[in-house]
Amino acid sequence: MRKMSEELTCWGITPNLLGHKYIIDALEIIKENPEAKFKLHKKIYPCIAVKNETTSRGVGSALRNAVNKLPALQNLKELPPIISALVTTGELCTSSFLAALAEYVKEVEQNEEC
Repeated sequence: MRKMSEELTCWGITPNLLGHKYIIDALEIIKENPEAKFKLHKKIYPCIAVKNETTSRGVGSALRNAVNKLPALQNLKELPPIISALVTTGELCTSSFLAALAEYVKEVEQNEEC
């Protein structure tokens, strides 16, 4: 996940944002349980909240804040196509971002195995 952390930083989701850490946490949860990406409020937010001693509401807010940094990115070419498409079509939200990002991470990991 270190590489993913570096990519998030390049995309404007810097480590000083709580959402940066929560995105990494969410990706780890999704990696263990792929179905969790369809249940943000029931599976992902509560797990992250317990791990970080906060509330599910705080997790959701921090994630939205982080995801909202993407449309301000000057060069969308830095984003993977699956994420860039969400930004350009206006379909960017926390759930779509995390689902797309999980797929992107899965692809990257599969390519690294080859």
